[in-house]
Amino acid sequence: MIPALKDTRLLLRQEKGVILVESKVRTTRTAPVEVIYTVTAYWMPTRFYSGCDLNAAEKAFERALARAPQRIG
Repeated sequence: MIPALKDTRLLLRQEKGVILVESKVRTTRTAPVEVIYTVTAYWMPTRFYSGCDLNAAEKAFERALARAPQRIG
């Protein structure tokens, strides 16, 4: 069995320690490519969002920016 193949990682946005990344994942060589958006912040141990909806990821990115500590900038 072949492990999940990560085809592409693309940094879409980065600001105040918050990062929005697009990953394209293929579970097998013949499976369709699945796009996953992830919003993380280096000052937070958990992810703000991980899923397939770009609009939801953009909203989570904005919420994370609003919660960023003042000293980051």
